[in-house]
Amino acid sequence: MDLAFPVIVAPMAMQGMAHVGREVAAAHAAANAGIPYTLSTMSTSSQDEVAAAYPGGLLFQLYVIRNRVVVREWVQHAEALGYKALVVTVDAPRLGKREDDERNR
Repeated sequence: MDLAFPVIVAPMAMQGMAHVGREVAAAHAAANAGIPYTLSTMSTSSQDEVAAAYPGGLLFQLYVIRNRVVVREWVQHAEALGYKALVVTVDAPRLGKREDDERNR
């Protein structure tokens, strides 16, 4: 992937909680700016929806979960849709103890 400008939109999960356009709108904006867009594994839009909004400039962020069959399906589907690269996330092998979340259950 050749970049005229060394910027890539980082993966951001659950954009649908912040904007009705979800990741589709963010990918469309990135496409208009000519900046590659990274779709989060934890997105509220499907790989297909985002690929339709930005053909050719997409990366897919991958959390490697225990179910390797699901991981393989995600990767193969992204490849079939034309995603250019994987952004493998290794920073969250365990979730932290989130006391506020526990209190709000």
